[in-house]
Amino acid sequence: MSLQNLGDIVAGRYEVVSALGAGGLGEVYLCQDAHSGTSVALKRLKSTQDIPPAILEQTQREARILSELKHRNIIRIYDFGMDSKGFYFALEYVEGPSLSDVLRGSILDQSTFVKFAGQCLEGLGAAHRKGLLHLDIKPANIMLHHFPGDEFTVKILDFGVAKLIEEVRHTGQDEETFGSIYYIAPEQLTQKPLDTRTDIYSLGHVFYQSLCGAIAFPEVKDMMALLQAHLYEAPVPLQQYHPALDTELCEWVYWLMGKSPDDRPESAQAALIELTKINLRLQKEQRPEEFFIPEPEPPPVSPEVPAVAKGGLLGRLFRRTAD
Repeated sequence: MSLQNLGDIVAGRYEVVSALGAGGLGEVYLCQDAHSGTSVALKRLKSTQDIPPAILEQTQREARILSELKHRNIIRIYDFGMDSKGFYFALEYVEGPSLSDVLRGSILDQSTFVKFAGQCLEGLGAAHRKGLLHLDIKPANIMLHHFPGDEFTVKILDFGVAKLIEEVRHTGQDEETFGSIYYIAPEQLTQKPLDTRTDIYSLGHVFYQSLCGAIAFPEVKDMMALLQAHLYEAPVPLQQYHPALDTELCEWVYWLMGKSPDDRPESAQAALIELTKINLRLQKEQRPEEFFIPEPEPPPVSPEVPAVAKGGLLGRLFRRTAD
C-alpha cells in the first residue's frame, strides 16, 4: 500500500502528482508546491517508529544544515518535517537518471568518468566541510541531471536522511540494504569511528563500478562473504575488464578504496587534486597541439654603428650622438 495517493496534500502545500519510485526503506513522489509553483520530489520513509528520538532530532539538525548548503552537486532540501504518516523531505526535483539507471545499460567512458568523478568529489567535499557525513553513497543516491550530454550535472542525494536510514536498517534486512553493502566501508562493519574517509571508500567503489560495470567482488554472492571481502580482499583489477583504461587513473580509484582510512585520501579535496593532475596529463596526451608552447622569437638585432673617421668634425659629432 502506498504511503501517499494522487492528489494528497502534504504539509498543506505539496500536492502529489505521481509516484517517482519506491525502495525497501521509502517512497518518492513528484509533487507540485502550491507556494512556489515548482515541482519538488517528496521522499517519505516507510517507518520511523523504531528510531530513537535522538536520531530523529539529529536528522532534523543535519537536514537544516543541508537546506542552507547551496551547492550545485548536492540536491537541495527545501523542507522537512513530521506528520501523521511519519518523516518527509521536500527535495529539489532533478530531471535525469540515477547512476544506477545509467549503469544498467552501459559504463562511463574515461573522459566522462573524470568529469563525473570530479563533480562527485566537489559535492561530497562541500558537505564534509559542513560536518555532514553521508554514510550511504551508492549509485542509486547519485543523480545525473541532463544526462547524457556534455553539460550534465551530478547531484548527490539523501544526505539529510543518511543516519535515519542507518537506523531503519537495523530493523531488518531487505533488498535495498543488501545493495548498500556493496559500497559499505570496513569501519562501518567493525564499529570503528567514522569520518569523511568513510564516504570516500564508498565513493571509490561507485567509481570502480562506473568504469567497468561490475562491483569490486563479482564472485561473492553471500552477504557474510561480501562483508569479509570488504575487510580483506582486493578488488578485481579494472584493466582486467578494460585494458585500455589509464593505469594511473585505475590506481587512483584503488587509493579511494583502501581498507584502512589511513590508506585513503585524507579528504575529498585531496582526491580531487590528484584527479585533476591525472586529467591534465590525459588531455596533454590526447591533444598535445593544444598544450604546445612555441619557442619565443629572438629579439631584433640593433643595427651596427657605421664606421667613420675618428678625426674631424663629423667623427666627433657621431661619437657624441652615439654616447
